[in-house]
Amino acid sequence: MPKIWLPNVEEDADPHDIHYESLFLPKVLRTSVRYLILLKPGDIFISPSPVNGDFLEYITRIKGLKKNRNGGKTDTEGIVFTVRKLSSPYSLADSVMQDGDLMDILKRLGHEGRWFLEPYMETPKMAILSRKTGIPLRGTSVDFVVERITQKWNEKTFFKETVKHLGMTPVRGYRAKNRQEIEEYIKKVGEENNHGVIVKKSRYAGGFGNLSGRDEELLSRLPSWYNGGEVLVEHFLPLSETVGSLVEIGDKGCVFMGMDIQIIEEGKWAGFSYPYNFALSPRIEEMSMQIGEAARRTGVRGYINLDWGIVRQSGKSASDNADSVEIFPLESNFRHNGLSCILNLGRDYFGSSVADKEIFYYENLSVDNISFSSLLDIMKEIKINGEEILINRYSDENSVSADNPSVKHKERGVILTTPPEIKKLGMAFFGFTRQEVDLIYSRLQEEMNPIPCKKG
Repeated sequence: MPKIWLPNVEEDADPHDIHYESLFLPKVLRTSVRYLILLKPGDIFISPSPVNGDFLEYITRIKGLKKNRNGGKTDTEGIVFTVRKLSSPYSLADSVMQDGDLMDILKRLGHEGRWFLEPYMETPKMAILSRKTGIPLRGTSVDFVVERITQKWNEKTFFKETVKHLGMTPVRGYRAKNRQEIEEYIKKVGEENNHGVIVKKSRYAGGFGNLSGRDEELLSRLPSWYNGGEVLVEHFLPLSETVGSLVEIGDKGCVFMGMDIQIIEEGKWAGFSYPYNFALSPRIEEMSMQIGEAARRTGVRGYINLDWGIVRQSGKSASDNADSVEIFPLESNFRHNGLSCILNLGRDYFGSSVADKEIFYYENLSVDNISFSSLLDIMKEIKINGEEILINRYSDENSVSADNPSVKHKERGVILTTPPEIKKLGMAFFGFTRQEVDLIYSRLQEEMNPIPCKKG
């Protein structure tokens, strides 16, 4: 059954937070277009802002969407519907429900009885939209969504209490409900941890709700950072890496999907390297499945992404014995996330062989002011051993014929995941080995300055 994709990323933060409008929302509006990579033929995407036409044509090609049958007359028409006006404060669900023409379209689709709503994250607002349009949510039972069970698995305070009950050891710290408590706990943690403190807003994605540093520095920055809500005040640890794990929760059980090393820049998530296969992997997989089963018992269904902080003994590396490190559960994200999106993108293009790929994803690539069509023209000229690194169209075995012998399935290359906006660009690199991925990135870097050095 076809899906209606709704990138309600903004619901991963409190709209009344002091930095919601200035920091969080601009990135939400810039990167929500990346969820176009999840569409399959016949699906629809509801966008908060107009989508770059050249980028949409590119996604249509690499995903094999071709001509959409949702009333469109061209290959791309009928795939994306843009809300007429953003609500204030911004909410995609509210914006859709305030758009009479768009609601008429969705109600018509609801009467067809063959569609599902597929939001970035399942929330009570999305449950209301489902009820008003007659289009069901696909994953978790709507009753659990209305009761905010799905949202609890995105809250750091809830997660910390949960892992304690499961016998795991979270980062040492305290739960604060107001500014006075935050100040008291910052001083207390500073005394306990040689002045190193991190403060985390319970409901915030991508690291935007974190503040770290020395205790006296945080106390001075607190007035411009905090204006209400629950936070965690914790020991700031010397993490050697942050590992992400992915579990898919279904009616019959949980499936472990893999692990990555996250790329963190200025305290914010910027991408990942996949897979993470070191001595720690079995321990992280076991704990991930334990948390996944706990989440399944609460009624949620879908992807849960888990973050793990790794602290190594001085001089130890990722390949050393697992006994030489400490693993701390940091947070859970019950929603579509970077790793699940790129793995699904890879699976749609490469098929089951994506399980054998090395993947590097980065969404903060710096580029000059350039149009998407010009960017494609430049990338088409970048080759390794005579082969273009750009994945520019969808293909499968049935596409190759005597009439079109040039169409063949690429085994490696780059897929663009966002258009260049505000001099930033998202790309996913696929190869059979880490060396292949490094080589592809190096060739791109040679031809397209400025691009920063690859991390992870």
